[in-house]
Amino acid sequence: MHQAEFNSAPKNDGDSLDAPSESNTGEIEYCLLEKGASPPAARSAAAAAPLPRQININSNGNLNPNANQLTPYRAKKRFAVQKDVEGFVRQWGGEDYCAELTLTFAENITEKAEASRRFNSLRPALFALGVLSFIGCWERQMRGAWHLHLLIALAHPVRNQPDARVYLQGLRDTICGTTENEHKDGLLVKRGFGYIHHLAPIKKTAARFAGYFTSYLTKTWKALQGERKRVRLITYARNVVRCASVHFSWNGPGGINWRRKKRMFAFSCGCFTLEMTKENLGATWEYKYRLEIASQKLPHYDSAECMIADRFRDLTLASLIENNLPLAAIEYWMRLRRKEGIG
Repeated sequence: MHQAEFNSAPKNDGDSLDAPSESNTGEIEYCLLEKGASPPAARSAAAAAPLPRQININSNGNLNPNANQLTPYRAKKRFAVQKDVEGFVRQWGGEDYCAELTLTFAENITEKAEASRRFNSLRPALFALGVLSFIGCWERQMRGAWHLHLLIALAHPVRNQPDARVYLQGLRDTICGTTENEHKDGLLVKRGFGYIHHLAPIKKTAARFAGYFTSYLTKTWKALQGERKRVRLITYARNVVRCASVHFSWNGPGGINWRRKKRMFAFSCGCFTLEMTKENLGATWEYKYRLEIASQKLPHYDSAECMIADRFRDLTLASLIENNLPLAAIEYWMRLRRKEGIG
């Protein structure tokens, strides 16, 4: 493994600091300045510009643009749930094996604890009907009533298959009931749930559905503004593999590296702005080419933490100590390796 060289001041000969020196061919050089670049503080600030807060896409007639802004924690939470939904679809075989189920209550249930208790009593019956797993998002309407949106995984495909429509209709009649009997023969009505139900395959891609699914989360946060009592709005089955958490930073070393790699990939595709990249490669280009973006090799790093975030699997403790990295950087390297289960 090549040894990394770390310099805290620019070279006196004026050569570019992005390329390895002739006496150290193949080595990766770390420096805070580069030829023709702005001072490190200005460049780091530009590279690490804070991302705009996510905006609630559900319009309720409020024309104040700041009213629907999410707090940093809630923006992270929404992002994490979106990644969990996308991972859920991959875990259970793709979009063809997932469906959306909406549950309402016959009474006007305004207490979240009572709504959760009723749903927990329904879970064994859903698993008995072939539901393999689920992710649920609770939504509170403006009148205070709670209902639940479920993303469920099934053993049989519900779209893009010859018998998918027949299977889905049979499952819908069993869970929601038939129209001829006013849905009274369905599982939900028998268990005290309401007559308004919805069971259908998810539309388009998992990423599109994840944005739609988390819009209920944003809408409910807005409905709960001003209330001190906190409620849990996302519920998971025990066999769901969680893909993300809120313990990350939008502007941390990994985020800085990702945005730089994203710009490098766009430039390699002949696109000089991110807007041009979106036009040429599509609106979901970041997700579609995520592996290619992650494989980009950065010529330099904005900080020691950025270098460690990008290369912590290859770096050793001896190399970090040899290059006189601060203790905080070494502890950051150790945290990343523990998180990935690397000894």
